Amino acid sequence: MPKITAPTVAEHRENQHQLILDAALEAIVESHGSVPTVGEVAKRVGLARSSVYQYVSSKTELVAQLLTRFMRRWEAGVGQAMAQAGEDPRARLEAYVESNLDLFAKWQEDALMHAASQEPEAFRDEQVVAAHEALRPALIDALVAAGIPEREADPYSSLLDSAIHSAARLILEGQDRAAVGRALARFLP
Repeated sequence: MPKITAPTVAEHRENQHQLILDAALEAIVESHGSVPTVGEVAKRVGLARSSVYQYVSSKTELVAQLLTRFMRRWEAGVGQAMAQAGEDPRARLEAYVESNLDLFAKWQEDALMHAASQEPEAFRDEQVVAAHEALRPALIDALVAAGIPEREADPYSSLLDSAIHSAARLILEGQDRAAVGRALARFLP
């Protein structure tokens, strides 16, 4: 029986899980976006492949778990920016746009994005979708507070997110960050 390295079995399993995800991300970064096999991850962590399969069943699931972890950090960063903007709806929306734009632009260059593009099914994982949608209520609240009718706030939020995505691509293609940011701000109520 393997030795438990935490006070409880649940904590040990969570620690093992995080080690596996950390090792997978390290491999992705080192390879500039190639998704490692479960066997490669097992070797990095020093576990049997069968032990790693208790946490991830495939490359797609591995990428989905990494995306979920990343999206939760992203949500925390954007949420913090919106909170720091105070109560003014326009300031909260500007914080949402700017923090998402910055994070998305950085993420596009990130090895995890390249890995995820190899496993597009990972974006449809329930946890990834839920993590992505976690910011929507705060955005919708800010849109309604800024004067967007409640029935239009959900589609408006989707369009705004698409505009942020397109703006990040423009910046990566060499467009001036300030000019793109000003153009994007015109989408705000």
